[in-house]
Amino acid sequence: MGMNRHQTRAFRLSNQQFESVSKLFSYCTDLYSQEKALPLSAFVIFPIGETTPERVAEAAKKRKLTFRIQKTGGNVYLVKVGVEKRMIRFQLIANKGWWLFLGDGRSRVLREVLLESFIGNHLSWALEPSYINSDQLASILEGLALSFAKVDIVGCRYYQPGVTKLEFRRKGFQIAYHAGLMKELENDTNGTLSAIRVQFVDSGSVQNRVRLLTQSQMTLYGGFFTDFYQSIILPYVEESQKTRKKLSNKERRIDRHRIVLNPTTIQCRDEFSKVQIEGLQRTLVAHYSASISYSNPVMIAHIADRGDGSCFDVYLEGKSIQVVPATRATSGSFAQLISLLARFSPQILEIRHETYETLVVGG
Repeated sequence: MGMNRHQTRAFRLSNQQFESVSKLFSYCTDLYSQEKALPLSAFVIFPIGETTPERVAEAAKKRKLTFRIQKTGGNVYLVKVGVEKRMIRFQLIANKGWWLFLGDGRSRVLREVLLESFIGNHLSWALEPSYINSDQLASILEGLALSFAKVDIVGCRYYQPGVTKLEFRRKGFQIAYHAGLMKELENDTNGTLSAIRVQFVDSGSVQNRVRLLTQSQMTLYGGFFTDFYQSIILPYVEESQKTRKKLSNKERRIDRHRIVLNPTTIQCRDEFSKVQIEGLQRTLVAHYSASISYSNPVMIAHIADRGDGSCFDVYLEGKSIQVVPATRATSGSFAQLISLLARFSPQILEIRHETYETLVVGG
């Protein structure tokens, strides 16, 4: 029997305190099987270095931000996150190496406050959003297809060159998942997938409805929380840790009179048009401190992340973009840049990570 709106508000996850992860999960299982429960968003965040919730709270206070924590048991915290007058409550599970923020309500608002404002604008030196690409989204769906009787794609969001984002959630839109479907959708739209809506059912009648984004966020709209955690969140953590490992320790360095460079190349199917390049330039200037030179068909950009000071050189020519990290480049900032560039790229064929050395002049 479903709860009414007032009951749903009273039993919101963000209003509860839990002595352990198991009690938190048990509550989620009961609450989110209800038809009237609010959507549950999960954010996977990597703490950088020796960052702890207590240290984040101290740093936030110095910056006149809000990060009020109450440790309710084990590694579970009730957290209030705020920038200016926007305040959001989360349950935080501070696992070793990765944190899980759980919040109910409007997923867009949760994302804006936690990811874009609190972390992105102020605490990117301490907390790193997770990231996966569309191939890794497909890998998670492959796992669903092996575990559940029926898996359907019911909506997608994708980026096209020169277009910020496009969505299709037509009434009745539904495609049964099969291997290769993600690439087929990208071919059909000539875009890069950044989010999918999926529903999957087991041998019974319970239908899980979920949305996955390539950056940090997953949302449960209904179904079993256990399925959501085991089949969506944990595989997402595994894939995003792979991405983080690939993009870590890529800073430019000098080793025995040699400069070691670690470029990443985005190889696309088609060449970039003048309109696409100009759109990319405007976006880089909006998001970074940037110096850009452009003489069609070549663009060279030197950019700096305003949040954590990471610096990159970006070279665009023909069908490819090459990103070369400078002497400071965090994996989180690197991943966000790759994600942004992917939005403006014609269909991506591959992303290559390389390492090569050059002699220091006079070395």
